[in-house]
Amino acid sequence: MLFNSYEFLFLFLPITLAGYFWVARRGHEPAIVWLVLASLFFYAWWRPAYLLLLLFSMLVNFGLGSLLELAHRQGRRHVGMSACRHVGMSAKPG
Repeated sequence: MLFNSYEFLFLFLPITLAGYFWVARRGHEPAIVWLVLASLFFYAWWRPAYLLLLLFSMLVNFGLGSLLELAHRQGRRHVGMSACRHVGMSAKPG
């Protein structure tokens, strides 16, 4: 599904927006969950195999963010640079 496709403009986008505003009445966090699920569905529509890669990336980013927050609270700012260096080294060039 592309951003300029009929499926996106007349099906996905209206359902996502209506669902967001309906769920947002229950609070901020349920609205975020709705948008994350809608985003995962959107990317899985194009190529479902990439959904696992996207979920793995989300989990790694969440884990690194939690580690950085913990290090910041404990006053260890060098952990951020170390984490960035490790992520950069694991990236595939090209």
